Amino acid sequence: YDQNAITFKFSSLDFNSSDHIQFLYMLEGIDKDWVKSGPLRSANYTNLDPGEYTFKVKGTNSDGIWSGKTVSINIKIAPPFWKTAWAYAIYIFFIGLGLFAIRKFELSRSRLRNELRIRDLEAKKIREIENMKSRFFANLSHEFRTPLMLIKGPSEQLLNDVGSNRIEQYKLI
Repeated sequence: YDQNAITFKFSSLDFNSSDHIQFLYMLEGIDKDWVKSGPLRSANYTNLDPGEYTFKVKGTNSDGIWSGKTVSINIKIAPPFWKTAWAYAIYIFFIGLGLFAIRKFELSRSRLRNELRIRDLEAKKIREIENMKSRFFANLSHEFRTPLMLIKGPSEQLLNDVGSNRIEQYKLI
């Protein structure tokens, strides 16, 4: 990928009048049409993208008649390793793994949040039950204490009056 500049030099086997020989060349994928070489007899390409190319050249003889034969060479410029199919597969794998981890983390977090809500609701219910028990026992003790106090007061007075003659007034008629 970092060797993406290439120069082609070409010549003819007809050496009698080599200045009359002309050439046409084309790099498929870059040139849309044949390019006339002129006196340089070379083709220069720089910054070629990764991919496959075919360089073609044809020439004339010393009489200026174009040859029906085209000479070609295939060229392949490999992509950098971070742009290969394996690299993209690894990228997709790691992105998927990351999304999976994020999803799992969010589900775990949601589960913990729900557990905390349930525990909070359970704690509230337990507090409510404790308050209800407390009120129940307070009411129950009040209900027992009131009649006992009604009994206790006269019974204490009766015990105080045991030695006196006032016991007669407590008798039921």
